[in-house]
Amino acid sequence: AGDVTLNAGSGAVSIDQPIGTSASPAGVIRVTGGRVSLPAVTSSGRQIYTATESITLTADLASSGTEIQFDGPVLLGADIAIDTADGDVANTGNIWFTSTVDSQTTARNLTLTTGAGSVSFDGAVGDVSELNLLRLYTLNNITFSDTVQLQSLFQQARGSGQFRLDGTLTSTSRDLTINTTTLALTAPVLTSGGNVSITADSVAYPDAIESNGGDITLTARVGGISAVDDGDASAAVLRTTAASGNASG
Repeated sequence: AGDVTLNAGSGAVSIDQPIGTSASPAGVIRVTGGRVSLPAVTSSGRQIYTATESITLTADLASSGTEIQFDGPVLLGADIAIDTADGDVANTGNIWFTSTVDSQTTARNLTLTTGAGSVSFDGAVGDVSELNLLRLYTLNNITFSDTVQLQSLFQQARGSGQFRLDGTLTSTSRDLTINTTTLALTAPVLTSGGNVSITADSVAYPDAIESNGGDITLTARVGGISAVDDGDASAAVLRTTAASGNASG
């Protein structure tokens, strides 16, 4: 199928009907505007969305192993799934958020599936309005460059790349589950009412890993588990603040 290019300059782009289907996907998708509101989109080529004010997602997005990129603040207007794997774990389409990601009024689920691709969040996640559940079906790198606030995070399959966290990861009510090969924590991991489970080849933490009301489980497949000094004033500690909480590794 052919490509779709929509450019409204600083004006709004609002699309109600789906673009492409699984049986007849569109080609490359490019949408630009001040505010962009998207329906379901299915493509064989890349999807690039650019907005100065907001990119509102109201339905799922899928590509056939090609990148989906958001250049502007993203709002989740519904529970959203973004899939670049197209059923093949060898597909390498990345998902890239260059700005912030927030729920729109109600806490929403976000499910990201990339096969052998990577997921990158350059801006804060859930800072204005937290996410509900963030599911990551990603076999390569996952990078959070800023703070993350949500109710739960679940990395389904072991990633062959790196899970990198450069801003505080906070769960306000439920579990945080990370399953990766290489772990790069440079900020605290905090839960209120949930468990923390981190599995990697080796686990090093320079800041607090804290659960208020749950357990902490750290699993190193082949290496060690260590508290490290990253040179700042923060303490590398494991802390469970409820009587029933346990720390293990």
